[in-house]
Amino acid sequence: MAKITDAVEILKRKMGIDPDTDPEMLQISEDLRVAQMIFDARTEAGLTQKELAKAVGTTQSVISQLESTEYKGHSLTMLERIAKALNRRVEILLAPTSSVGRTAQTGRPRRLKRVTFKIANLNLQRGGEVKAAPRLQQQVIQDLDADVIVLTEPPASYRTGTGVVASPALRAGPEGQDSWVAVVGPSVERVDFEVPYLHLGVAARATIDERSVIIYGAVLPWTAVKNHAPCLCQPGESSFQVFERILKEQVSDVMELHERYGPPVIWAGDFNQTVTGLNYGGSEERRAALLKALDDLKFKAWNGTAAHANKEMCAVDLICGPRGIDPVKQNRIDPNCEGVEISDHAGYWVELSAESLRVD
Repeated sequence: MAKITDAVEILKRKMGIDPDTDPEMLQISEDLRVAQMIFDARTEAGLTQKELAKAVGTTQSVISQLESTEYKGHSLTMLERIAKALNRRVEILLAPTSSVGRTAQTGRPRRLKRVTFKIANLNLQRGGEVKAAPRLQQQVIQDLDADVIVLTEPPASYRTGTGVVASPALRAGPEGQDSWVAVVGPSVERVDFEVPYLHLGVAARATIDERSVIIYGAVLPWTAVKNHAPCLCQPGESSFQVFERILKEQVSDVMELHERYGPPVIWAGDFNQTVTGLNYGGSEERRAALLKALDDLKFKAWNGTAAHANKEMCAVDLICGPRGIDPVKQNRIDPNCEGVEISDHAGYWVELSAESLRVD
């Protein structure tokens, strides 16, 4: 018998997998094709990864990742930025498909549904304190290449518009009135749900493969809120009572969003309280109230055990969602970039399986 050397035949005979019809194999094939396209376009232009990164406004490591055969979840936004830097354009073809997942006209793999949904959060309050910080913050945000980023204490440049939904600009900022939180992303848009300013939140919608994901971005009061933001406090309230009241209002908002738009709803932002580990800057009663709120929502903090900027404690900038969903990947965003402190908090991102977000 002739020796089988063709990888396709090996997969078919040894593993019972047909790469022409298996969804995972088709996605791998598509990811490989996109990575190869980026590599080919860059080398044909005579650019190194570092040179392309500079033209795109990102880092060499990001370009390396995009050209990796193991990378999943290439975003249209990043592909368009790369195409523009290489004097090319991105073309999208909606072609008829056969039942086996290839286009009837060309026999090439069709573009499958997205594999993951990436959401990040980052506190930008320190951006006004160091001259280079705003530029480096924007570099970090671009390099994340996330579907959604929840930015807390953003500068005045973040106002509701294309790809941005911000809370009312009534917070006293260094150069005027700013928002408490902004939800940013290529598909981010407003929803018909007004969040009162004193709830310190905002609601937005992101779309992935024709499915809507509702994002509730928020800030919860910190222990020194009575000194720093007395306008958020009611007469006679303790710091904990301010936290508890606004926490309850945010939970009510998340529940109403769930009822109005259905799951999934993701609650993310600066909670100013850990859910585990040391309690610097927080308290046991605040933690107990937050854990109860998450339990009432049947949520969990996906990045709750990740390290804070102060690595002795865990995250206070949390990304929370249904406890039946587990991230396929997550990481911490270093609060220092090129030797400059861009935030006194660490940021975080999680990738969720697109299939886990499907609601039939």
